Amino acid sequence: MNDATGADGAQEYAVVRRCDDGSYDQVESVTFSWCDESTALDIIQKILRGECDRAEWVRPVAPRLESPEQHGLCPLCA
Repeated sequence: MNDATGADGAQEYAVVRRCDDGSYDQVESVTFSWCDESTALDIIQKILRGECDRAEWVRPVAPRLESPEQHGLCPLCA
């Protein structure tokens, strides 16, 4: 999920997993602006393998999710 604080800020994404009970845990936060391609790929692969699911920084979150129709277009959208 886009977790950037502004259009000119770092390109940051929260990685969120939906739990069996319908709640959500944030398992990682990745700032791709600070990664080269190799590092970004390594992080993505670790996340997909579930290596972050039980890390000490995992925490419950209540994300605000919007469909494209709900969000519409804003100045931050390409």
